[in-house]
Amino acid sequence: MFQSIKKEALLLLRDVGALIILFAMPLLLVVTITLLQDGAFKNISEQKTAVLLVDNDGGEIAKNISKSLEGSAFEMVKTLDGKPINEAMAREQVLKGNYLLAIVIPAELSSSLQTKVQQNVETIINTFAGETVTPTETAYTTKEIRLYFDPTLQTSFKESVKSGIDKLLYQIENQFIYKAFESQLEEGGSLPKTKALVSFREINPNTATAAIPNATQHNVPAWALFAIFFITIPLSASIVKEKNTRHRTPTLHKSPTLLGITHR
Repeated sequence: MFQSIKKEALLLLRDVGALIILFAMPLLLVVTITLLQDGAFKNISEQKTAVLLVDNDGGEIAKNISKSLEGSAFEMVKTLDGKPINEAMAREQVLKGNYLLAIVIPAELSSSLQTKVQQNVETIINTFAGETVTPTETAYTTKEIRLYFDPTLQTSFKESVKSGIDKLLYQIENQFIYKAFESQLEEGGSLPKTKALVSFREINPNTATAAIPNATQHNVPAWALFAIFFITIPLSASIVKEKNTRHRTPTLHKSPTLLGITHR
């Protein structure tokens, strides 16, 4: 075994060009692939995604959605070529692949929701006060926020956007409820302002100050193992060829059956 390793080392040292190709190509593969993956990961995680926003409401809900998304990984686009975006333009831009997402806020969403919340609060207060006067109810039609997604987007991304907007609407509705109750209280009365009761914080299981590996550090070990095959396969092929088993077996005085098994 030692002699075989020594022989292969001498052969490689005599052919410097082959030695460079044998080891430089896998190294170049590892560096190139990991840098490409790291660049793609940064494009997704660090750069903001442009999102079309069609604001037919002009109320508090549209402002909060725009403010919340701009504070995360999105950049809101409300005009194209200096013109306000309508739903048809947004749908066309998403279908062409120019934008990944378009959000359409229906007209009178904020005012309708606020009116409905006010009616519900008045009904609750009158019930507890023992009054039989029922406030005049206005017919409420369920509004829908339309989302246009690029067909190539993953389902997980779509669900995360829907969940984020739904959570934001829930918070806005709670604000409307607080304001409605305050308006029904006596003059000078107000409800206490409360902060979030639950918060989330990510903790590294190893140490609190441990650095999170980037995409390159994650992928180098895997691609290094893959690159080993580019080195071991040529070496193993030359070792097998050096044994000349196929040429030596016919010289042996053995039965054809045994030779057939050997050839396999």
